[in-house]
Amino acid sequence: MNWTNLLKPNSLKLARISKRIKIMENISFRPGMMQGAEHEQGADQEQNQKLNSINCPVDHKETAFGTGLLSDIGNFIYNSAPIGEINVALAGAVAFMAGLTGGAYNVSGTGLNQYVLIISQTGIGKEGAPGGITKLVQAVSASVPAVYDFLGGNPVSIEALLKRLAVNPCGLLFFGEAGYKIKAMTARNANPAKVAMMAGLLDIYGKSGAGSILQGQEHSDRDKNTIAAKSPALSILGDTTPETLFENLGESDIANGFLPRWLMFHAGSKRGELNENALKEPWPKLQQAVADLATQCLQSAHIGRVTDVKLDGPAQELSRGMSSFATRNINDATAEVNRHLWNRAHLKTLKLAALRAVGNNYLNPIINEADFVWAMNMVMAQTEGVLAKFERGEVGELGGNQNKQQAEVVRVIRDYMSRSWLDCSKYHGDEIMHRGGVISFAHIQQRLSPTAAFKNDRIGPRDAVIRTIKSLLESDIIREVSQKQMVEMFGKHPRAFVVSDPKAILAGPWLSFSEVLVQILTLESSFSDSFNGFNVLTLK
Repeated sequence: MNWTNLLKPNSLKLARISKRIKIMENISFRPGMMQGAEHEQGADQEQNQKLNSINCPVDHKETAFGTGLLSDIGNFIYNSAPIGEINVALAGAVAFMAGLTGGAYNVSGTGLNQYVLIISQTGIGKEGAPGGITKLVQAVSASVPAVYDFLGGNPVSIEALLKRLAVNPCGLLFFGEAGYKIKAMTARNANPAKVAMMAGLLDIYGKSGAGSILQGQEHSDRDKNTIAAKSPALSILGDTTPETLFENLGESDIANGFLPRWLMFHAGSKRGELNENALKEPWPKLQQAVADLATQCLQSAHIGRVTDVKLDGPAQELSRGMSSFATRNINDATAEVNRHLWNRAHLKTLKLAALRAVGNNYLNPIINEADFVWAMNMVMAQTEGVLAKFERGEVGELGGNQNKQQAEVVRVIRDYMSRSWLDCSKYHGDEIMHRGGVISFAHIQQRLSPTAAFKNDRIGPRDAVIRTIKSLLESDIIREVSQKQMVEMFGKHPRAFVVSDPKAILAGPWLSFSEVLVQILTLESSFSDSFNGFNVLTLK
């Protein structure tokens, strides 16, 4: 990504932004990782002082968990787990903070609620997050019994969830085996209850801001009726294996806005050593810090008070830059997955940065530059990680992955151009078109409609091929030959295409379309009077 073109009018500002921003190369966060501007400002010593000030038994000089209370919660989850995993602990810390503070604080008009997903292979230690949270809540409940109001179990129906939110509008739900639940909700033949749950979770997520109302439901069965919930700030902590999530995921599942709402934390691929000295309860000052924050949030809920989290000057500057960057990616996108993922990136960053700011000072939270950089690094890495999976064809084995579909169309075109007509003749087309590098829509459709990437697409194989062709045309990867030109050159008018840059598609000294036509015209003199009509398609 090139941030240097983000805000062209001010080169000095650009240089400063470029220096501050650290774009992560992978999705994992590890101990020892620098946290953007913090490290530049010599935050090692400052961070150690903060950790020591609350008697934290962990001493990560450069912690993956951020700063303040968020860091301490993450460290506790990590060190209380039978098998500690940094990203699992980070996910748990974010989810727990969101569950406590989601309704009491707002940023940019929305609550701080989060949908958090741990993506981990079996046996890596994903159970450490809910386990650590439960231990922390149990310890804090001795002084603040109402802290249990912030925790809930697995929702069995949308009606049950709405009834809970009407009573306790802010809290954290555990969503075990989330991949299977998401699969059931997004399936082509999903039952009405699952569809309703999906729609409900979509609606709830965006209703956390002050003054928002989640309307109730009326059913023929009165026992299912629900009442309105004021500003529901629901947070979710789910877990899944990568196979369960991604193999059954298509771009339509991104386009409906459900998956882009989630923060996705990928655990490492290797299991850590057993923690024989796992902490059984948090240290006293951590207990007190969480108790103080929980009390503040409970009081805010009781009197209907919401605290706005502001940004300082440098954070505002970075926020504007990231918003512009996301907008550019949205406008330049050729696939819906790109648009929808980048559409959520800026707001997700603000909400995450606000959680860290609240953890640093819950009485007067202000997002600073380090808070924003920390959150932005995480969101950018996660967004690009998901996009990379789509681009590599690792998502949506069951169909609907537009990036994979584009790759399949390019593969068919490459095959058509590199093989003899005898090899291609069983599909639509003719030898003269083949010699000219002109491929018909019918040929592409016949080749690809039976493949999984297209036949299992929810819009149907033919429409999926049409959609893919359209995106390739918009990207100028291929160009359409007019019907008039097809008649003049080949005596027929099927819908057909040429490659804009054959050398980009095929390795080797391939001729442009016009160069190939010259060779054809040498052999087919009957076409000589019509060649000039193709000049608009000359591909350099």
